[in-house]
Amino acid sequence: MTGRDPKRRAAAKATAGALESAEAASSEAPPPISDLADLRSRAEERARALAPQHPPALSPDETLQELRVHQIELEMQNEELRRAQLALEDSRARYFDLYDLAPVGYCTLDAEELILEANLTAATLLGVARGALAKQPLTRFILPADQDIYYHHRRALLATGAAQTCELRLLRPDGPPIWANLEATIAQDDKGATVSRVVVSDITARKRGEEAMRESEERYRTLFEDNHAVMLVIDPESGAIVDANPAACAWYGWSREEMLAMRIEQINVLSPAAVRAEMKSARAKRRKIFYFKHRRADGTIRDVEVFSGPIELRGTTLLCSLVYDVTGRKQAEALALSAAQLREQLHETVRAMGAIVGLRDPYTAAHERRVTVLAAAIAVELGLDEEAREGLAFAGEVHDIGKIAVPAEILSKPGALNVEEFALIKRHPEVGLELLGAIHFRQPVAEIVGQHHERMDGSGYPEGLKGDEIMLEARIIAVADVVEAMASHRPYRQTLGIDAALAEVRGGAGTRYDAEVVAACERVIAAGFVLDPPD
Repeated sequence: MTGRDPKRRAAAKATAGALESAEAASSEAPPPISDLADLRSRAEERARALAPQHPPALSPDETLQELRVHQIELEMQNEELRRAQLALEDSRARYFDLYDLAPVGYCTLDAEELILEANLTAATLLGVARGALAKQPLTRFILPADQDIYYHHRRALLATGAAQTCELRLLRPDGPPIWANLEATIAQDDKGATVSRVVVSDITARKRGEEAMRESEERYRTLFEDNHAVMLVIDPESGAIVDANPAACAWYGWSREEMLAMRIEQINVLSPAAVRAEMKSARAKRRKIFYFKHRRADGTIRDVEVFSGPIELRGTTLLCSLVYDVTGRKQAEALALSAAQLREQLHETVRAMGAIVGLRDPYTAAHERRVTVLAAAIAVELGLDEEAREGLAFAGEVHDIGKIAVPAEILSKPGALNVEEFALIKRHPEVGLELLGAIHFRQPVAEIVGQHHERMDGSGYPEGLKGDEIMLEARIIAVADVVEAMASHRPYRQTLGIDAALAEVRGGAGTRYDAEVVAACERVIAAGFVLDPPD
C-alpha cells in the first residue's frame, strides 16, 4: 500500500481494525441460540461490528484506483502461488529421483516386519513388482540359510535402537540369489508408530570378486606350500621377506619365523642399492630372470637363477621369486669353458706343428690343410658325430707330421725316389704316431695318423692292417689323401686332375680303399665340393 494518500491509508486501517474486531468477536463463545429471532439479532450485531467506523468517503475515481491496486495485489499473490506450485512439483520430481530411482533400495517395515513401502530400486533388486511388495514380510525374500543372520540383525536393532548392518543373500523369482548389504535404522511414522527403515545395496559383484580372490589365494597357497621349488614372496618396497615356502626354509637353512624376520639383502650378496635396482626391474617386468649369489644359514654361498615377477596378494603388489640352485651348472659351465679353451689351445698346438712341417716343405703343409677339408666333408656325408669329426680334423692337419724326420731334399726331389728314399718316406706314419702319442687328445689322433697309409687288402704300411682293423677315420684320410695328392701339383709332376683321382679311388674301392668312403667322396665332389688351390 506504499505510495497511497493518507485517505486510503486511513480507510485500509479502518478496514483492518474492523477485521480484527470481527475475528475477536468470532473467537468468543456464542450465546445459546433460542430461536430464529435471536439468530437474526445476533447476525445484525455481527454485521454492525464488521462495518468500518466512520470510514473516509472515497470518490468514484479513488474507489476505481483502489480496486485496480487490489487487483494487482491479487495477481501478484496468484503469481507467487503459481511459483510455489512449480517449486512443489519440482520438489516432488527430485524426491522421485532421489527415492524411487536411487541406486540403492529403500524399504519401510512395520513392527511385524511387513513391507509398508519400497522404492523402485528395491522392487527391481527383489525381482517383484513394486505393488506386490506391500504387506509382504521381508523374510520371504531372504535365503533360508541366511535367516539366522537376519534374525540376529533384527534383534540387535530392536534391542539397541542403533543402526545395524548385515550381509546376506536375497532370493529372486527370476534368477539366482543376490548378495545384499542391509542397513537398518529405527524411526516413527506420522502416527507415532515404530517402523524400521532399511537400505538395501546389491554387493553381488563385490562378493564374487572376494570369492574369486579367496579361491585364487587358496590356489596360490596350495601351489606355494606344496611346491618343491624354492619360493620367496618379497615386498619390493622394503625388501622384507613376506613369505617363504617349506622348500625355501629347507634349502636356506632357516626356520620360517626366522626368514619372515629377514630382508632379501641379508641373503643376496649384492649391495642393498643393487638389490633394490633389480627388484625395481622385476616389478616393472623389464626383466624376469636374474642370476645372483645367495647366502645360506651355514655360511655357504650358492649361485642361483631367480625367476621373479609381480603378483597381487591381498591388494598389495609383491614379488614372487622362484629360486634355483645352479651352482653345479655354473661349475660345469666353467669346466666346459676351460675344456673349450684347452681344445682351442690344442688346435693351436696342432696348427703350430703343421706350420713346422710347412717350414721344411710348403707343399706338405698345403696338402695337409686340403686333405683335412675334404676328409671333413666326407665325414659329414657319412654321418660321423661331432666328437669323431673333431678327432679327424686334428689327425688331418698333422697326418704327415712324421715327414719332419725325412730330409727336405727327399721331400722336394723332382724325380722318382729310389728304394732307400722311399723306405724313409714310408716311416713317416710311425714317426707321426710316436710324436703325437705324447699329446693327450680326447680322440685317438695318434693312431689315426699311424694308420692313414694302411689299405683294406693289407697292402698298406707300416703294419699291413686289413679291413676293420683300420680305423674309419684313417680310411677316410687315406681316400682324401690320394684324391688331393693326384688332383694337386707336386714338385716332381704336374697335376693329374680330379677325374683321374676319382678314377684311382673308384678302381681300388673294396680292395685298397673303403668302398663306402669312396662312394661318399664321389657324392661330395658331385655336390659341388671344390678343393681350394694350394697357397
